[in-house]
Amino acid sequence: MRALALYYRFAENPTLAKLAGDIREQELARTRNTFDLREFSGVNPDYIDRLEALGISMAAVTAELEAEGVKSFASAWKALMDAMEASRKAASGEE
Repeated sequence: MRALALYYRFAENPTLAKLAGDIREQELARTRNTFDLREFSGVNPDYIDRLEALGISMAAVTAELEAEGVKSFASAWKALMDAMEASRKAASGEE
């Protein structure tokens, strides 16, 4: 639990959080395995061609959804940690 608390103290520092996020993004960009939707069973390749013709990159869409999911999780996790800390303080008589 202490490690999680320390992590979120780190993450709450905007400069350090941005640095960690940038490093993570660089590592993901280097190691991310992309896939071609045309290889999925049941996906009509014509639909993929139409999306690409419109300038829609499924790799970019996937990356955006991943980033939004991580942000959403981090926000919910921080709220949970804050609630737990408030509960701990209330139980121990700290304020």
